[in-house]
Amino acid sequence: MTVKMQESLSERLNSEGRRIIDHFPVHPAKSRRMPPGIKAAMVADVDLIGVIGFGNTLMTTVPQSSVRNMLDKTRVPTLMIVGRYDKAFARLQEVAEECIPDLKVQEFEGGHAVNIDAAEGFNAAVRDFILGFGCPEFGK
Repeated sequence: MTVKMQESLSERLNSEGRRIIDHFPVHPAKSRRMPPGIKAAMVADVDLIGVIGFGNTLMTTVPQSSVRNMLDKTRVPTLMIVGRYDKAFARLQEVAEECIPDLKVQEFEGGHAVNIDAAEGFNAAVRDFILGFGCPEFGK
């Protein structure tokens, strides 16, 4: 995140407050595939997020979160689980597939929150991936 983007976010948080959080692109209320009970709980939890903490999180974690230039250095088997309807991250999936040497991709019916949208498939994929490395105690 550039300094200009940080300043813009800071100004918006100061002028719009909670509205920024309530209209954030990944707000759980916008999910079309999340199970209703989980969606209701997550939407209720959004009220627990403070505006200052939200802004600080975006300004301090997002700029350092990109590892795109290091993907080709990945030397361990990697599992990427994606939601079929998560179009915002489709290009990043393509980059990962091009760069990560031992990448396994599993796609499920869901969006960005595929771990919630398709929880059973997601959990089974993670379990099977780990068990594939001889970790039988994990499956208990």
